[in-house]
Amino acid sequence: MHLGAGYQHLKLNDIQGLNFKDKSIHSWLVAADADIDFGPLYLQIAASEGQNGSDAGWNDESGAIAPVIFSDYYFNQNMGVNIHNGKLKDTTRFMASLSVGYHLTESLRFEAGAAYRYDDNSAFYDSNNNMTFYLQAAYTVAPGFVITPEVGYIDLGDRVGTKGNKASAKDQGYLWYAGAQWAMYF
Repeated sequence: MHLGAGYQHLKLNDIQGLNFKDKSIHSWLVAADADIDFGPLYLQIAASEGQNGSDAGWNDESGAIAPVIFSDYYFNQNMGVNIHNGKLKDTTRFMASLSVGYHLTESLRFEAGAAYRYDDNSAFYDSNNNMTFYLQAAYTVAPGFVITPEVGYIDLGDRVGTKGNKASAKDQGYLWYAGAQWAMYF
């Protein structure tokens, strides 16, 4: 099991010419993950909650905590500075993931997983949530050489409109994908 937490304070002098003098953004994050093995069966769980994570650089894909990565596909969802009616608004995010796998042999592993993300900001017309599901089979061809085919579904959630602009809040649809990773580890 791993636990993590972070805090960052950012002082702003001016944003987009709005004359924001001496405003502060407080970013925080708490997270936990665990790996549990039952012989050839394993379970991986992760959860995190935070505020203003993009402002601290915690939401990029290289620093993600959850095993299943969500992209920041819409500007208002990236949890960066959000200005509404001349005021800074904090954005909170909750994420959780669950992966279950089975080692059939030393060289063949199957895994299924799901992840959930919830974003909320008082300037948004409504909160946003989305889900991801995937299935994969990893085959170790030789030590350090792994081929991993995967299929998955990503609910892209809603494009979050701001209060007073309900028309801009629209369903972004979904995405099915299939592919394979070929990786050599040295």
